[in-house]
Amino acid sequence: MSSSERTDPLGLAGARLLDRYVVEQAIAQGGMAVIYRGRDLRLLRPVCIKVFHRLQRSEASYRTAYEHFVQEAFALSQFLHPNTLRIFDFGYLDGDGRSPGDGGAPFQISELLDQGTLTQRVRREGALSPAQALEILEPLAGALSEAHGRGIVHRDIKPSNILFAQAGARRVVKLCDFGIAKISDDDAPNRAEDTVTSAGRPLRLFSAAWAAPEQLTGGPIGPAADVYALGLVTAFMLLGRPVFSIGRDDDVVVARTASERTIARALAEHDVPPALAEVIRAA
Repeated sequence: MSSSERTDPLGLAGARLLDRYVVEQAIAQGGMAVIYRGRDLRLLRPVCIKVFHRLQRSEASYRTAYEHFVQEAFALSQFLHPNTLRIFDFGYLDGDGRSPGDGGAPFQISELLDQGTLTQRVRREGALSPAQALEILEPLAGALSEAHGRGIVHRDIKPSNILFAQAGARRVVKLCDFGIAKISDDDAPNRAEDTVTSAGRPLRLFSAAWAAPEQLTGGPIGPAADVYALGLVTAFMLLGRPVFSIGRDDDVVVARTASERTIARALAEHDVPPALAEVIRAA
């Protein structure tokens, strides 16, 4: 792979999208998309451009990932909470591309969040104080409450999907990446298939270290799964490390059988106030 492919895997730097947005440079790459910094030529503001890709993606997972990416854009467009990522626009590369076979990759235009992730903050600053953690937890809970009220379960709450933006002297937290969200309304437009299989077995689209027990065992998923994950994120902020290490899926499932004891012991070792520790355990 050339250096240009590593820094811009889709070769979009300099492209103009929807006759309005200029792609400037790639800043991140995930399992579903390449993230670019861009500029809105009409409103003269920086934007984030998230472009779907199928790099190293099997046919088994491609269609479901594509559908979830499109579904995410429509879900984000419904949210009004100030601590949920704001989406500005949506389109397709190279013509219509309205299905995986048409060739045109979908992309999203959203606000640019350039103050890093919760993962990066904790790695840089270490464990947060209870007051600092609550400043982050409260707005995230509000953002999730709106999503759940609209019948949408995020299903992938984790520190790397929690980002920050600067608003004057304040650092604002934002809940992002509804790429594998579950929409309960069967009649909702652009509703994605809920699962994808390979060789007859379901593939997990979520992050096992932050998943609720029912996700790991294939049970029904509802808002409680997000609440559980948010509890793990809160513990991560207070401990400065994940409660469950990232290893084999089987190891994570076994660890969940003793999750209450594991969490309680970790919180006690870090002198987390009992009242706050009880809230986390209850999640």
